[in-house]
Amino acid sequence: MNNVKELQHKIAVAYQSKNMNLVKQLQQELINSESAIRQAVCRIVRSNGAYTPGIDKFIINSPAKFNEAVNYLRSVAIKPMTYKSQPVRRVEIPKPGTDKMRPIGIPTIFDRCVQQLFLFTLAPIAEVGADSDSYGFRINRGTQDAVYAAQQKLHNNYPRMIYDADISKFFDSVSHE
Repeated sequence: MNNVKELQHKIAVAYQSKNMNLVKQLQQELINSESAIRQAVCRIVRSNGAYTPGIDKFIINSPAKFNEAVNYLRSVAIKPMTYKSQPVRRVEIPKPGTDKMRPIGIPTIFDRCVQQLFLFTLAPIAEVGADSDSYGFRINRGTQDAVYAAQQKLHNNYPRMIYDADISKFFDSVSHE
């Protein structure tokens, strides 16, 4: 795990110094890192995602299946630019508080592991480039952090306005062309 964090820190530093060649080199090193590969699979297993199969019906329910997922990620890490994801399994789940159903897509376990592996390489760049006062969908930041930051700003006589936006059904209404 320390190897993953060290490489992520190096990626962030290289990105801040605008050394994109080094960023790409470090990202490739991270993708090929045995600890990153194993950690990516572990994250899927810990999230209970290991028991929610995609269209291939594969689940991680034994050490042998864990190793199969690790070996698959190793093969992807060698040639990441040629990776093609599998189709998602479509499932309808009930919408809370209504009689309506909503469709969701469930990627295969392997695809989720690959996504997690690539997240390791992209997260440091996203965090470095993000606004320091942004709390939505950020690693290690949540609602309570946003509330605390707002209280601190108000206490320190910052402008007395705080904006919160939640655009309902935005992606349902935006043109996807």
